[in-house]
Amino acid sequence: TGEKDVNVIFFADVRGPVSAGYPPTGAPVPYTTGAYMGVANRNAFGNYQIFTGLLRIATSSLPDNAQISAASLRVYVMGKADNDGRNLIASWYDAANWPIDAPDWTLDAGNNAIAGTPLSALNVNSQNTLSLDNPTQVSTTGYTALRFSISGGAPAGDNYVAFAASDQTSNPVEELTITYTLP
Repeated sequence: TGEKDVNVIFFADVRGPVSAGYPPTGAPVPYTTGAYMGVANRNAFGNYQIFTGLLRIATSSLPDNAQISAASLRVYVMGKADNDGRNLIASWYDAANWPIDAPDWTLDAGNNAIAGTPLSALNVNSQNTLSLDNPTQVSTTGYTALRFSISGGAPAGDNYVAFAASDQTSNPVEELTITYTLP
């Protein structure tokens, strides 16, 4: 089953001068519209910047008694930088927290959904399929959500990935593919 009712948020633009140290501090600035979702751990333009990406997909069309055995997420990568050999990581996120606000930002998203996909393995200007760990976290009664970040501590360079978001029409948007059986 491919689920296409997607809400994307390019979320946390927390930044601060490199001279102030890592991690940057301050109130996260949420972005809820735009053509892309950014995930970053950057040392660029004299600043540390950390962007946490959040994605929510309607999965209520699945049968309530579905036994989910696999899930993958297809994303269109619009751009990336990988100066430090970092990984894209993600964790399952409680979709009931929607709408998202500043306290949803985190320095490290965790990795119980995507343990680590090397940024170097992502192809720019094309769709990439990310296998999801712990697929039983997919909800059959509402929405399923993921929180993304870039692995590692203080970056020496620029590390980011930008995915096409639901607010644009020129590239494919995220698609969750679920494999399940019925008892």
